Amino acid sequence: MSAEYTSKTRIIPCPIDLPMNTRHQLANEYFPNNSNYIRLISYNILANGYASSTGAGENIYPYCSQDYLQHDYRKPLVLKEILGYHADIISLQECDITFYERELSLILKANGYLGDFQIKSDRVREGEAIFYRTDRFMLSTTTELSTSIVTRSKLEHYGFSMLAQPASLHLNKRQPLAIQNNNKKVRSNESCHSMQTRSQSSS
Repeated sequence: MSAEYTSKTRIIPCPIDLPMNTRHQLANEYFPNNSNYIRLISYNILANGYASSTGAGENIYPYCSQDYLQHDYRKPLVLKEILGYHADIISLQECDITFYERELSLILKANGYLGDFQIKSDRVREGEAIFYRTDRFMLSTTTELSTSIVTRSKLEHYGFSMLAQPASLHLNKRQPLAIQNNNKKVRSNESCHSMQTRSQSSS
């Protein structure tokens, strides 16, 4: 059985010599996969609602071709970039809620990750997502905070002021890992997402 489909948009070939290929190689050289180090990556992946908004190409991203702002073009590149690091923890900002629910969470689950999502505010359809590798961590607790109502005392209540800032993190057996930021500057109506996990690795 054969089928034929005519695309309604121009098909753009994916570039071959991608900078991410070099970054993936360097990450593996400095922090080998399944070592005692924790690999953590953080990306702003640009919510589709912003990239596809009226006048985005001319006013917000004039330096970028409209073709490259298309979600169907960016999506496979974003996934390739994220998965290529084999990270233990993945933190994503400006994550579109539809992309998270219908594709991102399912694809990452198929690759050994589970995570959580916190929408930024009731006025937008994007927010922050955190994923962790299930073969190295298990979920202990999650805390969702909207920074539009967060005060210093509330941050201290959840332990944000107690975080040390080591040059590198080592994975110790059964030690809880708190993903927090003591010096994070946030804007009103943004969400701050904290997840605590427990190690399952014996390394």
